[in-house]
Amino acid sequence: MNFRFQNKSEIDLSDLSNQSPLIDKELLQNLRESLVLSNIAKKFAIAQQINAVDSYCIFAKMDVFPLALLGSQIMYFARHSILRQPFLSQISSVAVVIVVLTFVGLAFEKAIEAFRIRKADALTAGIGKEYVEGGIEFLEKEMKRNQVMRKLVPGDADKYDENGDVTRIGLDVPLRLRLKEMKRIKEECLKEEEQEKEQNNKSAESEDH
Repeated sequence: MNFRFQNKSEIDLSDLSNQSPLIDKELLQNLRESLVLSNIAKKFAIAQQINAVDSYCIFAKMDVFPLALLGSQIMYFARHSILRQPFLSQISSVAVVIVVLTFVGLAFEKAIEAFRIRKADALTAGIGKEYVEGGIEFLEKEMKRNQVMRKLVPGDADKYDENGDVTRIGLDVPLRLRLKEMKRIKEECLKEEEQEKEQNNKSAESEDH
């Protein structure tokens, strides 16, 4: 996401319009809107990245080393039974071990990465209501931008769905789930504020009596 732009008028899309005169103006307008972030959205984006990096979970990327060690140990203890097999069976056994460990590693990394992102979102939202509002805006505009790119760039059509979420199989938590969680946190904040107001009103009434 670009932090340069303060308002839509700063974004020059004339080259894009000249190259493709048939582009829907509303589409370009949506692109401009998606590229401009408020200060609270920028605060959320920066704080979320700091919280995401400030975690032991980033070392999950190094799970290849313990998995390689585990694979070597399996091969070591199973070497006698493997060596008694025909040559092709030996190759098949080794291949099975490699494939299984690869899938285990990917599943583990995916789970840890999802946990890391969700935790970073929660920590950032916990700073205050302003960051919750910023998170909602940031995620909504990111999805909006993806929707535009899906239509503007033919090669990106398969990368995003109609809602602007990423369709590729990766390690990221779906944007729609992150946005849903942010909205849930916002509702909780509003409920807490209402309860606090009611409590204050009751306290004020009791003092008057």
